[in-house]
Order: sequence, then C-alpha cells, then structure tokens
Amino acid sequence: MFTGIAPLFGAILATVGLVFAAGAFNATSFFFNLLVPLPIAALTLRQGLQPGFIALVASSALLAAISPAGGLVAYLLQFSIASLLLPLLLRQGRHWDKAIAISWVAMFVTVTIVMVAEAATQGISLGSMLNDYIGREIGQLKELYSQSEDLPAEQKEQLLTVLDDLGKTMGIIWPAIVAFLAGFLLLIQVLLLWLLRGTRNLVTGPAFIDWKLPDYLVWPMITAGFAAFFATGTPQTIAINLLVLLFPLYYLQGLAIVTYYFQQRGTSLWLRAICYLFLALFNPLPFLLAGVGLFDLWGNFRTKRVKPNSD
Repeated sequence: MFTGIAPLFGAILATVGLVFAAGAFNATSFFFNLLVPLPIAALTLRQGLQPGFIALVASSALLAAISPAGGLVAYLLQFSIASLLLPLLLRQGRHWDKAIAISWVAMFVTVTIVMVAEAATQGISLGSMLNDYIGREIGQLKELYSQSEDLPAEQKEQLLTVLDDLGKTMGIIWPAIVAFLAGFLLLIQVLLLWLLRGTRNLVTGPAFIDWKLPDYLVWPMITAGFAAFFATGTPQTIAINLLVLLFPLYYLQGLAIVTYYFQQRGTSLWLRAICYLFLALFNPLPFLLAGVGLFDLWGNFRTKRVKPNSD
C-alpha cells in the first residue's frame, strides 16, 4: 500500500497539467509529451503498481471529463505503458535495457492493434488509412508554404517537391517511425527516472559506457542493408524499415563508445555537450557514429570486453 496521499495527487495533477501544456504550446509540444509519463512512472517505481494504476485511472477520468474522447484514447495509447509497465519492470529488478525492450514490444503491438482496428472500422486497409493521413498532413504543409510571400517562387517549388518526396517516404517507413518514437519515449523515461533523486537507485543495469547490443543483431542489419539496395517490392520495404529501426540502436552504441572515451580522458562537460550536439545534428557524423557502433562487434573499441547484457 502506498504511503501518503500527496504523491498520488501530485502525480495526477502533474500528468494532467503536462497533457494540457503539450496541447497549448504547439512549438514545444514534443518536449512536454516526453514528460507526460514521468509523474506516474516515478510514483509506480517508488511505491508500486497500485498507486500508479490509481493515478493513471484518475488522470484518465479527468482528461475524459475536460477533453474530447479522442484525446483520452491518444493519452492511453501513447503513455500508459511508459507510465506503468516500464517502471513496474524496473521495480522488479529488470535491467533498464531489458525493461525498455519488453515495454517497447508491448507498446508497438498495442499501437498496431489499435491502428488496425481503427482502419477496419473505416472499411479500409491500414496502409490506405495511414497514406490518407500522411497525405492530409503533407497537403496542409504544402498549402501553408504555397501561401507564403516570403519565399521566392523557385525555392517554393523546390520545397513543395521535397514535401512530396517526404510524403512518399513516410508512407514506406511508417512502421519504423512508430517503433522509433515508442522506443525513444521509453528511453527518455528511463533517463529521467535515473536523474531523479528518489528513483535513481531503483534503475538497475549496465552503465551507459558499458552498454552493448547483442552480437546477433549485426546480421539483420547487414542483411537489411543488402536487401534495401538489391531487393524490390515488399522485401525491400521490410529491409528499409529494419534499417531505420536498427540505425538508432547502433547510433546509441556508438554514443556509448564516445562517452566511454570522454570519461577515460576526463573531458569537460561543456566540450562533451558540443561534441554530442555535432554528433546528433551534422551529417555525416550520425552515420559515422552508427558505423562505429556496428563495427564494435569486431573492433571492440572499448579497452575492456563488454558482453551483451543479460539479467
């Protein structure tokens, strides 16, 4: 049984406040969305499933009372697993990477089932429903830029062409995008829970500088790379999605290797921050870093042998 009612009410109010902040501040809604699961996740990690579940139900009831039904469905679909299952696995002693993996599978399967059901209610295929949605979003962007008087006609035409290409690409890689966003949300929750004083000791597992993907994942990455270039049709689409999904994982491993060397050399925080910014934003550095993570299987770039993580 949880101790004290204040943390429960605090988690409920913070959750509802973050949901509305995400809706109110469009420019920064992405960052608010990353914080939405944190209050209930911290409560669950500290005090267990019962108070976390009560907070989730109460938050959902408040959102249902003051927002459209679609908003409640979106909230539960996006944040319930990160709020409850992820911290519950951590509380049970699962290593942070295993907790993320299990929660990610649950989240991806749940989202896929709901999307398929939604498409079925509309009497269309899932692909058609998503292509229609992507087409509407791209159409709105094209209309917005078409009406802009600040852009020269040539640049406007180039931008509209880029948006058309973006729409086609999104139509191909939407499964990987959904999977990536789910994994990113879960990873951020673990990082935030580790940063919080009250929950840091409850996040167990390897230090980030020691973290390493299982060796067998290199073969799907290599196979997908060849299939993306030489296959056609459905096999090529699957391969492209697999590449988009695995690339961030190897980028993360490359980042762990860089962080390891920063720590070994005692690099200052401000210089680390600048380097991380470059590694995230400036091409081709992200691809090179992912390559470092990929070839760590053979190069073993950290001086001590890091074995694949296991419970």
